Amino acid sequence: MASHLPSIFLFLIPALLTPSGVAAGLSSYGYHRSFDVSQSDKEVLDVLLHKNRYDKRIKPPLEPINVNVSVVLLSLSSPDESSLHYEVEFLMHQKWIDPRLAHTREDGVRHLYALSHHSDIWKPDIILMKHGIYKTIHPTEVSLKVFQNGTIFYTMRRHLVLNCEGDLPIFPFDSPMCSFNIESVSNERKQMVFHWVGPN
Repeated sequence: MASHLPSIFLFLIPALLTPSGVAAGLSSYGYHRSFDVSQSDKEVLDVLLHKNRYDKRIKPPLEPINVNVSVVLLSLSSPDESSLHYEVEFLMHQKWIDPRLAHTREDGVRHLYALSHHSDIWKPDIILMKHGIYKTIHPTEVSLKVFQNGTIFYTMRRHLVLNCEGDLPIFPFDSPMCSFNIESVSNERKQMVFHWVGPN
């Protein structure tokens, strides 16, 4: 008889669980000169992120900051069959707008590959809250793209060991439930809103 896979629940706090996307960028904050075809992504990013015009310590000039969140499950396993601990490895996708990084390029390229500059770009201060053990797999940053309207698409890799709820006497034939929360460290709901865009 096959065992049941645990159910994974994701909670966003503070959050408004809506299917809506992020709002359009504000061009008045962007870079108003067009980059030519000879400039590489690195050269463009060096200009956009120059300390005289961009400070990663300062949030994007939007309130609230809308952050789209989705998760792609990579692996799920139980390292200890005598307990309700499950190892979960996943990709977390985040998308938001930073109008300060809006720009235009003469070559029509839709986005910049900005992973090499990830430490210079503001990111949502997300923390994963759960019952269990936190593990980090390096590199945690998988992808970072900056689009011309200032939209940023960021992917990071995470690994959690969760304590799940279930019926241990009938394990592994029960249906355990595993959950973790996503919270903002320093922002209230009026300042940052998470939107779950993945499947329920």
